[in-house]
Amino acid sequence: MTRTIETQLKTRGLNQESSTIFQLHQLTIKTNSLVNFQIKVLDYLTVESSQIQAEHTCLATSDVIESLFGKYKQFSSRCPIKQIGQMILSISLSYRLNKSG
Repeated sequence: MTRTIETQLKTRGLNQESSTIFQLHQLTIKTNSLVNFQIKVLDYLTVESSQIQAEHTCLATSDVIESLFGKYKQFSSRCPIKQIGQMILSISLSYRLNKSG
């Protein structure tokens, strides 16, 4: 169940359809602890997605931020500290290039 929701949120983000999609992919669960966990996940998705405007999708994982820090580490190993402004602009450019390509 956790892998399913993790994959869903990483690939589709969080939007008003998230709770419905989660429910469609769930199997019938008979143990109380898993049912309680499933209910909590569904409640979380319902509450969080209700705050998102229709037709909008929000990032739901830190993958983008982690990728940007990875790019920062690459750039920082090549640049002296006096060029930090240029390095920060390079990180933004890297994000933009990854997003479009």
